[in-house]
Amino acid sequence: MTRVIRYFNKKDEALAGEVTVDVFSIDELRRYFNVEDENPMYDSFPIMENTDHEFIKKAGMNFDFETYDYFLEYN
Repeated sequence: MTRVIRYFNKKDEALAGEVTVDVFSIDELRRYFNVEDENPMYDSFPIMENTDHEFIKKAGMNFDFETYDYFLEYN
């Protein structure tokens, strides 16, 4: 399973980029996004400024929440 963070320009909603993130276990992701243990996390999960700080830090990206909307997705 490959997880990616896709980000979209807030002005026109165009895809601005995609980064593969393989540093997270499924258990970590479930904890960060507060989902049940049975959830395979195939959906898209918004990443917001108030998303768990440890997730933001471990993702290894510079997030610009004023310019982009971010989503964790299954690829």
